[in-house]
Amino acid sequence: MPTIEELLPLSARQHYHRLRRHDSNKATAIHRDKLAALRQQMAAKGTRSAGHLLLDEWKLTEGLIANLAAAWFEAATEAAKLYCVPFDQQLCVCIEQTIRDFVDAQYRNAIRSPAYGQPRRMASAAALDFLKGRIPPAKFLIMNEVQIRLDRARVNWDQNEQKVGINAASGARKPTDTAS
Repeated sequence: MPTIEELLPLSARQHYHRLRRHDSNKATAIHRDKLAALRQQMAAKGTRSAGHLLLDEWKLTEGLIANLAAAWFEAATEAAKLYCVPFDQQLCVCIEQTIRDFVDAQYRNAIRSPAYGQPRRMASAAALDFLKGRIPPAKFLIMNEVQIRLDRARVNWDQNEQKVGINAASGARKPTDTAS
């Protein structure tokens, strides 16, 4: 299957990468701020329950992965719209699969991170199993949102193409943005 980059014209690829990087960096910075605030709050309370902190941090990680997936989606759809790339079946499947693969990789990396996984073994086996159990529903929510938004983008593209076709067939001029 082709990548998103391969389906975009050369002129759109740089825009896609810049936008994806910009939005991903913004989501990551927000995540870091929330994580620092959570840890500071738990330290101020003197909370020693590692389980609560672990779950709260995991929820922030879930939010980060969802925001990163949204950033990838927005970058792909904005670049496609801006450079008039048709939202055909191939592009939609490619975007969906790319984001699915990205989300899968992010969850694999998250569960292996030092806070949850093997290197420092901070989480007990039961806690780790609990966190792993949260992954399928979280991935479903992310991918469901992606699929809904892709369907909307594809239908909007199809409707706009039909309008253009009707206007061209009737000889009507396309509306312009120039002031009279």
